[in-house]
Order: sequence, then C-alpha cells, then structure tokens
Amino acid sequence: MRAGLIGLGVMGRHHARALRALDGVQLVGVVDPAGDPQGAVHGTPVYAELAGLLARGVDYAVVACPTGAHEQVGLALADHGVAALIEKPLGGSARAAERLVRAFEGRGLVAAVGHVERFQPVLRELRRGLPELGRLGQLVTSRQVPLGGRAAQTGVVQDLATHDLDLVRWLTGREYAWLAARTVRRPGAAVESAAAVLGELAGGLLVSHHVGRLGTVRERTVAVTGEHGRLVADLLTGTLLRAGPAGERLTRVPAAPDALTAQHRAFAAAVAGLGGQPVPLREGLRAVELAESVLARAAVSEGVVV
Repeated sequence: MRAGLIGLGVMGRHHARALRALDGVQLVGVVDPAGDPQGAVHGTPVYAELAGLLARGVDYAVVACPTGAHEQVGLALADHGVAALIEKPLGGSARAAERLVRAFEGRGLVAAVGHVERFQPVLRELRRGLPELGRLGQLVTSRQVPLGGRAAQTGVVQDLATHDLDLVRWLTGREYAWLAARTVRRPGAAVESAAAVLGELAGGLLVSHHVGRLGTVRERTVAVTGEHGRLVADLLTGTLLRAGPAGERLTRVPAAPDALTAQHRAFAAAVAGLGGQPVPLREGLRAVELAESVLARAAVSEGVVV
C-alpha cells in the first residue's frame, strides 16, 4: 500500500520511522512546509502543500501536523477518499473532532486516532491482569514531561491528559460519571502547565489523573487497586508491579513490537481489510470531549455530571 505523512515535527519523525519499516507499505510522500531539515525521510519526496501528496496518490495518510490543522487536513483527505490515521488529540475542539468523525464515517472510510498508549505492551498486560484484583476501588495515573517547546502552544490537559482520559476508559470498559479538576500555570505561560483531575467511573471506581510540564521530571505510571491487590505499570521502564497478600512481584514486559509500530500495523491491516483494530475516531472524539469537560470543571472547581 502507498502511504503518506503530513507533518515532520517530533511525532511526525517517529511516524516516518515506523512507516519506512512497515512490511507491505511504502512511504511515497510527505507534506511539511519546512521540508525535511532533520533528514527523517531519506529521500522520500516532501511537498509544501497537501495537494502535492494527493496528486501523487496514496491509499492512506498519517496526520501528524499541529492539532489546529487536523480538521482542515483530515477533511481534505476524506474528500479525496483517503483513509487516515490522525494523531491525538483528534481535534482542537470537540466540534472539530466531531466533524472529522462524520466526514470519514459518512464516506465509509477507514480512519483512526493515534491513542498509542492502548498499544503499550505493559498496559495490555495490566489490562489482562485486572480480573485478578477483584472489585476495583481506585485508579491513579501520573504523566509528567520535561518543559519544552510545546509548553507555549498546547496546555497539558489537551496534550497529556487526553492520553489518560482515553486509556482509563479502555482499561476498565467504564465511562466517566463525573469530573472535577484544578489547573495551574507557570509564570508567563499562556496555557495550563499542570492539572489534577478527580473523577468517578460508572460503578463507583474512583480515578485521579496528575499531568504536568513543570521542569525536568519524566514519569508515566498507571496504578490500579482492587480488593485482592494492586497493579502498577511504569511505561518508561516497561515494568509491572503486582502486589497482593503473598507480597510484591516486579516483572519486565517485553517491549517488542513498540507501541507505535503496533499501532501502525493495526491501522495498515484495517485499511487492507485484514482485521486490524486501530482506535476508532469516535474514541478520539470522546477524549477531546472529556478534556473540554476537565478545563470547564477547572474553571468552576466543582464536581459535576459530565
């Protein structure tokens, strides 16, 4: 299959690597007005505008441009009958995300959102282990990243919390019943630099999310506590801690294939009609809706029904 890529930022370069290594797929063109200064695509044609890629002809495209451009690019791909894997967050607003969902669904096109955490081997292992915990009582996530260039562009709720808001629903199969939140900004920042989110899922499972972009710390953990024990996944080390009446056991989960490669394989298989299961666009829409709810609840600082 012939694939295209829109955007050669940090995430776009990761997608380029995955696409170039994917069996049965050829990366035939890339779109980025800045070209390819990092040499990430090794001679693959780079176009300044999407029209150049569309004229070349592709079976599907990966959208890794800035979030604000997802809607325009995605709608153009849908209009041309091109399947698309769109990075998270799906859109800059819930309305934009919904328009993308309708565009691809209305044309019967394969489309997915890049919620790559669902493909993390250690999280898949944690998900398989949840039944051993019995009745679940609490789920806590922490996601901290070093302060970087994205800090001036995208707040941590849209950039980071969308990961956790999505993966909690995927891990448990439950929907949020209510949310409350607080956010803070670093001095001079235009967007929130950290957020604390408290929520409850259907059935009474208490959840909390802590996301931040405040300094040099990097952390990505998911901890689930139930009546028979606790599971703690560390996404940076690929380890899963099992704690129960018999004590604690730490295991390292094999990381091959990496989550991004696994996501690409699932999407390519779906486009080829081979039964791949990428993350549906509607799941990306729900994550954006929840992120908007978090920001709204942070403004009023009270728990309310979502």
